[in-house]
Amino acid sequence: MATSRSIPQSEDPQLLAFSEDLVRPGAGERIVAAAMDRFGRIDTVVNSAGVYIGKPFTEYTDEDFDLIVGVNLRGFFNVSRSAVGAMLSAVREAVTW
Repeated sequence: MATSRSIPQSEDPQLLAFSEDLVRPGAGERIVAAAMDRFGRIDTVVNSAGVYIGKPFTEYTDEDFDLIVGVNLRGFFNVSRSAVGAMLSAVREAVTW
């Protein structure tokens, strides 16, 4: 699965191209739900999204800060939390005590 704010659909049946903005509430849950619907499980998560604004720190606006924190921190947190939750659910279903 590949996720980006603007990503074209893929012709490859093994790749789900999913357009999502990590700053939006619920983005992590939507991404993981789409992966689970398509593939039935999640084995690995690679969080590589990030925003860098190339200007002096003292010139950052509140909007710049919100974007950086939204993508670099909240996006990472939400995708990871949702993916790990799906992984743990799969392990719980597979283990019989």
